[in-house]
Amino acid sequence: MMDCQIEKKDKMTVIGFERRFVMDTAFAEIPKFWDEFFAKGLQKQVAPLLGCCFDEKGKTDFAYLIGNFCAPDAPVPAGMTKREIPAHTWAMFHTEGTEARISRS
Repeated sequence: MMDCQIEKKDKMTVIGFERRFVMDTAFAEIPKFWDEFFAKGLQKQVAPLLGCCFDEKGKTDFAYLIGNFCAPDAPVPAGMTKREIPAHTWAMFHTEGTEARISRS
């Protein structure tokens, strides 16, 4: 049995370190990105609360950001990216040790 809640959320702003991936290799490459994030000590610059995919229509790759929420007017430190996530309805699943969120528009 899954513990799932449907919630409407306002737009959110996130900031962090971003890299582009192709779908064919993303499942192997994204964990390496996380390993590199911690190996470089980047968690001292931004707490890694989120891993967000940003798919763009017509592109064969996608952006993936490791980061956290921030204020819309927060400055963007060198090497980081800030993005806005539009308001959506989210399916929220509780998992052991973390919370998974799947956007549904």
